[in-house]
Formats: sequence, structure tokens, C-alpha cells
Amino acid sequence: MPHILMALVAVGLVLRLVTFESWGVVYDGAVMSVMGQSFAVHGEFLVPYAAVPTYYHHYPPLYPMYLSLFYRLLGFSLFATKVAEFVLSVALVAVVWWTTADLMGRRKAWYAAAFAALEPMFLMTSLIGYSEELVGILFVLTAWAAVKGLRHLPYLALAGLFAALGFLAKASIGWVFVVAIVLGFLWIRRVRGWWILRDKWFLAGAGIFVLLAGGWTLRNLSVYGWPNYETSAYLNAVYAYGFAHPALLTEALVAKIPLYLIFFLLYVGLFLPEVRLSRARARGEATRLLWTIVGSTFVMAWIVSSFFWTVERTPLWWWDNLRYVVVVSPLLVWLVLQ
Repeated sequence: MPHILMALVAVGLVLRLVTFESWGVVYDGAVMSVMGQSFAVHGEFLVPYAAVPTYYHHYPPLYPMYLSLFYRLLGFSLFATKVAEFVLSVALVAVVWWTTADLMGRRKAWYAAAFAALEPMFLMTSLIGYSEELVGILFVLTAWAAVKGLRHLPYLALAGLFAALGFLAKASIGWVFVVAIVLGFLWIRRVRGWWILRDKWFLAGAGIFVLLAGGWTLRNLSVYGWPNYETSAYLNAVYAYGFAHPALLTEALVAKIPLYLIFFLLYVGLFLPEVRLSRARARGEATRLLWTIVGSTFVMAWIVSSFFWTVERTPLWWWDNLRYVVVVSPLLVWLVLQ
């Protein structure tokens, strides 16, 4: 069986290579690639050809900064962007394998790695230059460090680091990482008590998160002025419009409930007995923490995508919304493998 799973991992990576030239870098991916080139040249995210210096105010910084490394080495090109995405694909598979092996053993790690290599949304977003694989890597690392931190407190510093990087990797769901930090703290406080607030590793993780996320927030304020502390001005406008039109927002929230149930079943529908067993055996703090993170991610994705619909009026049942929860899919695999 391990050899079959290794072959499936290879198939997933080969699929990315054989489609290397057949998919273009489009939409968000195209904008973020231009941002990456701007950062490589100017050290900032400047809109090209603007009459006066104009900063991008929608997309987060981490993925364009990652792309800028390849543009410095290979030049600004479609080829360089595709190479950067393929490196991310390999990194995603490696991170999922390594974290799963650390938590559950090498045999189960190959199941998780094969899933990450073949998951359709990870595959498609990697082909068009999106950042989902980077967000997925950081989500897996944050969850892994949080689970390890339940018993070994030094991992809390890593959880804070990975959560902060995740916050900087995706504007629309960056706050999921804030929720993950809060939920992790609540579970650890339940296990360790309130004295955890005095633990040096907990304080280190919280400090790292505040330093990185807060530093980016201060940068936004310095560039755009008060009250524009958020990464995305568009996202703020979407929230304002949704709150101003509660009937539209309610329509979207109600209509999208079945959609996200379908997304959940898409990942675990074939393994419902294992999922029920995992829920029934959720006496361990690690299992409870994972379920809480998964559940909160689905809820936040449902809410955010509903706000977007009030402005964009895309189909209510839009398959693209899967991008909001694909980042948590490896954690669902962990719960099934348990």
C-alpha cells in the first residue's frame, strides 16, 4: 500500500508539470504576480504605471513576497510564477506528510500526502497562480504546532509564528488564524489552567503573532491612514455593504448552508463511519481542538462568502467557494485517519 500511495503522490505532482503551459496565471493570481514583481524591484507593493505612487490595497503581502524571490532569480515571467507554484505544491505535500507522520506515524502520513497531492482545488489553484497552497501549508503547520503545544509548551511559539504568517497570507480568511490562536489558548487554558498566561512559550507565541500581524497593521495605517488598518479596502467595503443590506445577507447565509454541507461531505462523505467515530471519541484534547478549528473555519468561510455574494452576485452555489475551506481539508484527513 505505501508504494501505491507514493505513486499517487507522484501522479499529483506530475499533473502539475504536464499542465504547466496549458493554464494561465489569471485573476487574483495575475495581480499578486505583479505585486511580487513590484516588491522585487521597489520593496513595496506599488501599482505599475500609476501617475502618482499608489499602493495595492486588497491582497495580502506574504504570497507576493514569496513570488518576488523567484522573480529576482529568474526574472518576471510566467515561467518563474509557475516554478514558484510547483515548489509550493511540493512543499505542501512534504509538510502534510511530515506533520502527519509526526502525529500519527509514517503509514498514515502517505494517505494524507496522497490526498494533498491530488485534491482538485489545490491542484487547480496552483495552476492559475493562486495562494491556496501557501495558506494550506501555514494552516497545517499552525494546527500541528497547536496540537503539539497541548502537551509540549515550546511548540506554542511556533504556533504563534505560523498563525501570524497565515494571517499575512490571505486577506479574506486571515482572521481564521486569529480564531485558531484564540481557540488554541482556550483549550490549553482548560488543560493547564490560567497560569499559562505566565508561561514564557505562550507569551513568545503571542508576542510573535502581535509583532508580525501588528507590524503589517501599522504599515497599513501609515500608508492609508486611519481607520484603514485592514489588508483589503475592498473586503471592508463588502462587509459594510452586507451589514447595510441585511435581507440580501440573510438570503445568502441561508442559501449557502447546503453548499458548505456539500463541501464537508465532499471530503469526508466516503468516511462518515470514521468521522462519527472520531466525534464519539473526541475525549482527547487534540481531537477536540482539531474539530473546533475545522468547524470554525467552515463557519467563517460561510459568513465571508455570503458577504461577498451581496456585492458580487456570483452563483449562490459557486464551486469557487471551496477555496475558503480547502485549506482545512488536511485536518479533516487527520480526523478520518484517527
